Amino acid sequence: MLSCDFRLIEENTVLGYPESNLGLLPVGGGITRIGQAVPRPKALEILLNSSNISVEELNNLGVVNEVFKLDEVENIVKKYIEKILTSTPKSVEVLMKNIDKVSNLDILDSFSLEEEMGRDLF
Repeated sequence: MLSCDFRLIEENTVLGYPESNLGLLPVGGGITRIGQAVPRPKALEILLNSSNISVEELNNLGVVNEVFKLDEVENIVKKYIEKILTSTPKSVEVLMKNIDKVSNLDILDSFSLEEEMGRDLF
């Protein structure tokens, strides 16, 4: 889920990191992604707790975009598709290509990259 661009989650979904109870670690991006998604103390709690994380908690932490009931799935998907389709294709392309880069730079470098992104549109 943490690898998705949009995180739409059905209200009865069960998620968690059981690895530490099994003597393992969620390598392959699990540690990094949760560490980037939530503050450090919460990431440690989630990783060490090895219990399921409630959908409500994920929503409160800002990890998911939207929680929905199963019978609403088609409307939710349509809503997000419409959000993408109402933007110009070039804007979507430039944003999708660069959003991770911008968030990993210091503020001055991110401003420079934003300017470069703006020039890519023309």
